[in-house]
This record gives sequence, structure tokens and C-alpha cells, in this order.
Amino acid sequence: MSGDEKQRPRKRWPWIVAILVIAVITLIVSSGKHDRDGVSTRLAAAVAGQETIAVSTGDVHEFVSAAGHLMPIATKTLSFDMPGRITRLKVEEGSRVTAGSVVCELEANSSASLPGDYLRSLQEWVPTPDTGAAEKKLASIRAPFDGVAVSVNASVGSYVTAGQPVITVIDTSSHVVDIEIDEIDLTRVSPGMEATITFDAIPGLKLPGKVDSIAQMAVPKGGIVTIPVRISVDGWHELLKPGLTASVKILSRTLSDVVKIPIRSWIDHEGEPSAIRIEDDIPIFVPLELGLSDGEYTHVLSGLEPGDIIVLDAVAVQEKLRRAAGQDRFITFDVQRIDD
Repeated sequence: MSGDEKQRPRKRWPWIVAILVIAVITLIVSSGKHDRDGVSTRLAAAVAGQETIAVSTGDVHEFVSAAGHLMPIATKTLSFDMPGRITRLKVEEGSRVTAGSVVCELEANSSASLPGDYLRSLQEWVPTPDTGAAEKKLASIRAPFDGVAVSVNASVGSYVTAGQPVITVIDTSSHVVDIEIDEIDLTRVSPGMEATITFDAIPGLKLPGKVDSIAQMAVPKGGIVTIPVRISVDGWHELLKPGLTASVKILSRTLSDVVKIPIRSWIDHEGEPSAIRIEDDIPIFVPLELGLSDGEYTHVLSGLEPGDIIVLDAVAVQEKLRRAAGQDRFITFDVQRIDD
């Protein structure tokens, strides 16, 4: 056998390699198409029966939320400026009082000193006609405003010292809620902003309110810095009680006439926010760029246009797909905050 004949079979290897490469590419393309077809089929099955909506425009709101406690608009603790014995008590715990009405009287002996302003505003002098008898001094305290006596710390015949709390009166004509917001939200809150107040103890009750004041000093607590804020409550309900837990949502900003979708209409799909758009009766995932979210709607910066038809509850569809694939993972919402 000649040298040329021995080298001839070696020339077949490039062809064999080329054929193998083509076969592998064909297999990969075929497999990818099969996977895409499978995904499309599973998505279509998961979307079947789901409600769809048309993308629209509207307002999206930004809120600053915090919790606090309901308090009366005014609280006053009443006491005497002299020691003595309680001779008359006209209220008990829970009694309603009117501004200026006498709620308690005290008798002191002549050795008690009486400040002039106190005498003019609260006391009546009743000297005894007998020259041999000691002069008696009667003092009274009056309700500072219309309200309710929430605590009574004395009884007829008991002795009290000067300045000892006797009666606490609250003004229930209106209320406030004192909250503390995170320091990062300071620039988003200002006096006069509208707020909504809800109560754990009274389901379904929503009262309007406004930011009344913002404290001048921050409060560090356990590595977190907060700002005290007072919310005035507009409205009344018969079940309102001072001390109730109140949740406050302050409307800090509104984006008007923007493209928006319900918050359940988008999901985290393959690492990016996506909606399920219907094109020619076929559902497809479309990536989105999102902006502000208010817990009900999310601002869509790009990816959808008004009039596009999308699946209303994309979260439910994703759950179906995960169950079908045997996966059990939590859905993660990643809301992006934008600043205009």
C-alpha cells in the first residue's frame, strides 16, 4: 500500500466533525423550540379562565404610614393650690362637665396661704360672724372646658395637699393621633397633608385627618431615628376611646394621569417585573419598568400602553405555573420608588 493510500482516510474526519456539529446545533434548536412551545402551552393553560383587563391611566398615590394612639384634643388635671378637706364633689368618673362649672369644693383653715390670682378665679371667701371662731376659707375648682371627667382621685371628707391631682378632665369634642415617622420620610411629610385613620378595635371605620404639626427634634430609638408627628382627626364615632391603637396613612404625593395597573397584575418573572399580555389570543410575558406603587396600583414607566389587554391576576397564574412545575417558592414583589 502506497503512502497516498494510507493518508486518504484521514481526510474524512473534518466531514465527520462538521456533521456532528450540525447535529448538535439541530438538537439544541429543536430542544429550545420544544421548551418554548412547552412554556407557551403551560402559560396558556394557566391563563385559561382568568379575567383580563385593559391597561388604563389614572392617579397613583404615595403614602407615609405609621401607627400611634388616639388621644383627646385636650387633657387637664385639676388640683387645689392649698391643702384642705374636700367638702363637696359634684362629679364621678365618666361624668360630663361643662366649661366653668364647679366640680369640687375644699375647706381650708386660716393658716393656708392663698395666691391672689387663684382667689380671683376660683375661690369664695366665707368669713364666720363669730369673732371667736377661726375664719374658714372655701375654694372651688371649675371645669376648664366641656368634656368628661375620666378620673376622680378624692372623696368627700378626704384631705388633699396643695397640687395633688383631684380630677382629670378630657375634651372629647375632637381627637389627635401622635405618631413617629422614620427620618427618611421627613421630606415627604408637611403640615396640612391629608391623612386617613383606621382603628384595630373598630373594623371598617375610616376617619379623615390632617398633619397638624411636626416636632422640631428627632428622637433616636435603638439605632433608629424617628420624627414625632401629630395628626388631627376630623370626625367622630361613638366607640372612639382615648388610647385606642390607630393606623395613619398620610397622602404625601399623587402622580396624575399615568399608565397604571393593579398590583396583582404584575409579577417577578425571571428576575424582572412582568405582566401577561394577550396578543391574538395568545398570552406572553412582557417585561416592565415600574415606578411608584400605592399598594393598590403601580405606575408603569414602560412595557405597556393604554388599551393593552393583560391578565388581571398574574400572581394567580404564576402560582398555577409553579404548582404545575412542582415548585414551591414565595413570590417576591420588588416595588421601585421614583422621585420626580
